[in-house]
Amino acid sequence: MSNVTAFGARVPNYPESICCDHFVAVASGLSERIKKIQDQLAKEIYESKQNLDTQAQLIAEEGLLMINGLHNGYGKLRVEAAWDAPDHLMLQMMELNIIEFAASKTEARFAAMTDLMLNRDKNQIRSFSDFKSEVDKLTSNYNKTWLETEYNFSIATAQNSAAYMRQKSEAESVTPYVQYQTVGDDQVRDEHALLDGRVFNLNDKEAMRLYPPNGYNCRCEMIQYVGNKDKVISGKSAVKLLGDQFEGSAFNFNRADAKQVFKRSQFYTDDGEVLTKINDISYESYKNLTAWKLFKSKLKKLKIDKTIVPGNKDELFRSDGKRGKVDFMGFTDHLQRKVILKKDVFDTHTSGKYLQKGEVRHQLFPHVKSVLNDADEVWLISVSDKKYIMRYIKFFADEVLIIETEIGAKSNEIKTWYKMKTDEIDRRKGLLLKKRKV
Repeated sequence: MSNVTAFGARVPNYPESICCDHFVAVASGLSERIKKIQDQLAKEIYESKQNLDTQAQLIAEEGLLMINGLHNGYGKLRVEAAWDAPDHLMLQMMELNIIEFAASKTEARFAAMTDLMLNRDKNQIRSFSDFKSEVDKLTSNYNKTWLETEYNFSIATAQNSAAYMRQKSEAESVTPYVQYQTVGDDQVRDEHALLDGRVFNLNDKEAMRLYPPNGYNCRCEMIQYVGNKDKVISGKSAVKLLGDQFEGSAFNFNRADAKQVFKRSQFYTDDGEVLTKINDISYESYKNLTAWKLFKSKLKKLKIDKTIVPGNKDELFRSDGKRGKVDFMGFTDHLQRKVILKKDVFDTHTSGKYLQKGEVRHQLFPHVKSVLNDADEVWLISVSDKKYIMRYIKFFADEVLIIETEIGAKSNEIKTWYKMKTDEIDRRKGLLLKKRKV
């Protein structure tokens, strides 16, 4: 990022042209959806209306697009890796990083649009048509050129991170060495050409800072090397080849190790204030959501298996692995994220007060899998200090089931599941990442 605007946001220093043969364009339909949300935001800004929900929709729309790129770039390894593979936590942290990046972009867009209300040359408020025209000119890059660059960068980061994680896992069984490789055509950057063919040790942290992508639209990669070990050079000497420009760039770190797609210096703004307010956005704020009572009559009733009793409820838990000394059971959600439930959490939620009428968590447990796989709504809730929980909600004619997951020290973990008892305004809130099809 470079070029700081008057309202403190950064203007991206992205390539002016797309040089890469593997560049993927953003679907026109999605660009149109973003434009529609932005038009709504412009109207709300001009009319001084509450617009936090509209900003949230922009964050979700762009964030989910980049997360989709992340998943596609990572490929089969994302779903084939074992439950306790470090890949899953890395990807979950990268997803949150993308959401925070998207929030900074929305914040910058909002500030820029607000700034256009005033015609500074005439020192007067613009008419709405003039304001809208200026907004469209200003944001054309936000919605297409910059978004496509960010989407493709998410794909490239995922592709290289997947290769890095596989190479690390095979360092002892196959080889601990990797070789830097460019595409070799006339579009390769000069500094990347300096690294072409260089061989590094995966355990050399300085060398791993050079792991691609090393720029927007970078097509370089690291491949496993089993040749002459005498060709191995240190990361420090390789970094020196690139000079101060590399040290001062946003690409001087290993994204897989950092579990980030975008470095903070790549964010459009520093504070990400929008995400600190997402818990204030209830379903009532979202213009396309309605109260459960208005549509529950069209739904099926929740089926409870009353043959599940305290005496046999432990049979429900299936051990898929261990986290330390604690067994865990594995699940996947609608995006095929790996989610685990630790045995001690299961035990707590299927004993004592949770067995009583009104709770029956043991009898609700068989629904955990289906709620994660086919949630009607998924909300991102801010906890504190950039920590979040995901709230999965499934509606029935007579009940609403909720599952909450949290990123733990080493995994994405189910922390609780329950029937909604409080007012839905307390549960259906935050950043809406998935909504039910009407």
